[in-house]
Amino acid sequence: MTPPLKLRLMIPILNGTNHLKFIKQVKNYISWTFKMDIGIEEIVINLKLLATVDKNQKLITRDSYLNIESRSLIPEFIRRWNRQDNRNETIKKINHVVNSAIKHIHANNDDVYNVKEYLKNAMVGVANLKETYSTCSQTCARLDVILDKMRKSLEGYDPEGLSE
Repeated sequence: MTPPLKLRLMIPILNGTNHLKFIKQVKNYISWTFKMDIGIEEIVINLKLLATVDKNQKLITRDSYLNIESRSLIPEFIRRWNRQDNRNETIKKINHVVNSAIKHIHANNDDVYNVKEYLKNAMVGVANLKETYSTCSQTCARLDVILDKMRKSLEGYDPEGLSE
């Protein structure tokens, strides 16, 4: 069995001395290969959780499902460092969930899972995260882009039929 093209291109690196670079490339390739397409249940669960995020709460992004950082005797920065969790990973995960939700909305006209409603509700949580990270202009800008993407995908969506 021949390895995929991307891995075949990385194999010559083994002949050099930079094995750590090769390991990192393989790890990134494998993680993105398996994370590319998430299921509708995972999308809905993550959107529902995003909707519940309050101001000054942070997310745990290390599993397939998002989770809210709970209070503990161990300081938050130590727990996040130990998990290798940070705001960059949080934004990448949120972006991935939102992109998957939008892709699902465009691919399915019937919207059986009511993804549009969950996406609309999740905007509140993303706005609260923006407030949490208000001291970092880059993070706020990235969250603004995600919020704009969510708004744009929901244009014309009116669940109560109240638009005139």
